Amino acid sequence: MKWLLIITLLVLLFGATRLPQVGRSLGQALRAFREEIKKK
Repeated sequence: MKWLLIITLLVLLFGATRLPQVGRSLGQALRAFREEIKKK
């Protein structure tokens, strides 16, 4: 139920056309963050 609410809010905020781009950017940021944590 929480995921449905989150996805709905994201679609409303960013629009359905920009959502894949936003998701990709978020994924890249999380990946970079995890790599930096592993280095330390």
